Amino acid sequence: MYYLAKRDHSERELKTKLRRLKDFQDKKKPRYTPEEIEEGVTWAIENKWLKPKEQLSESVARSLHNKNKGIRYINGYLSQKGLPPQSEDEEQELEKAIRLLRRKILNRTMDSNLKLKLSRFLISRGFGSAIVAKALKGVISEQSSS
Repeated sequence: MYYLAKRDHSERELKTKLRRLKDFQDKKKPRYTPEEIEEGVTWAIENKWLKPKEQLSESVARSLHNKNKGIRYINGYLSQKGLPPQSEDEEQELEKAIRLLRRKILNRTMDSNLKLKLSRFLISRGFGSAIVAKALKGVISEQSSS
């Protein structure tokens, strides 16, 4: 209950944390047996301490979208937590990428080095190459028309 009171956890995440706990006296011995962990997680599900996977997945994805993370990053994170992936909304991805680029560029002039740097930046944030190309094209055309 301690872990779930702090924030929502997926079933896999909770089991992993409980497996890592060690006994107070014997630090090499696990605190809980696999059966106790399963029983505890089942109890948490039955008593609605754990959110359903789909609901938790949407909540985590929304939070990461608000942090301007790309869908690849989001789905990778969800996969790590044992949650179902989210579908890509290309329009939303493009808006986030353009917003990030505008913030990065400010009043700098666009050259090939800056383009590469911005491309790597967006890819590291989890955006696909097609979105990166469209966002760069859009921002460059905005900049040249100003």
